[in-house]
Amino acid sequence: MAKGPIVTPEVEALITSIYMKHPKWKAPGIRNIVEGTIRKNNRKLPKGWPSLSTVQKSLAEVRRNMANPSPEDEPWSTAEINKYPELKIEPPTPEALEVLFKVWKSRISRGDTFTIREAKWTARLSMFEQDTKRLSFIASRHARTELIFELISRPFNSTELDRALMGLPVAISGFESFLWLLAETREDTERGIKDGVDQVREGIKKKKQKRGRSK
Repeated sequence: MAKGPIVTPEVEALITSIYMKHPKWKAPGIRNIVEGTIRKNNRKLPKGWPSLSTVQKSLAEVRRNMANPSPEDEPWSTAEINKYPELKIEPPTPEALEVLFKVWKSRISRGDTFTIREAKWTARLSMFEQDTKRLSFIASRHARTELIFELISRPFNSTELDRALMGLPVAISGFESFLWLLAETREDTERGIKDGVDQVREGIKKKKQKRGRSK
């Protein structure tokens, strides 16, 4: 019988998010970070959950999908969508296109990439936010979260992110509350990752002490 609750798409997405920020990390280190993050919200979860085998299985799925990247993550240009009719992305309205160009220009000025996926979300969300910097951020957040769910072969439910845009209450507990962590970049979570690294080091230290006492 499996120990602990069912591993939800949000937990698999959290595993993927940590891996995307730290692709050189091994499964045990990623598992420790995921467990520490989850247990902050729910101390009743059993220690050691999710299991190492669960993390390894999720990472195997992600790596398979990363080997076949989506055209949506190619750089954006106004003619780019024509190359990939299978994407079936609706063309932006003239109003949305004007805002999209502003966001694209701001990305270029910073030396950042701007993908078809991000352009798609920029056009979709342009009615919610006119500020270029803010729109760039929320479009990138939706795009990154959508990509993460694609990498675990799960449908992307943007309800919690959409509720935030409308100023409605969002999940503050449960696995849905991790959606905010998924879209953050490595720089965004530098402090949190340091805490996670400390957890990994502490686990290694305890194992060494245990081996020393058993000799």
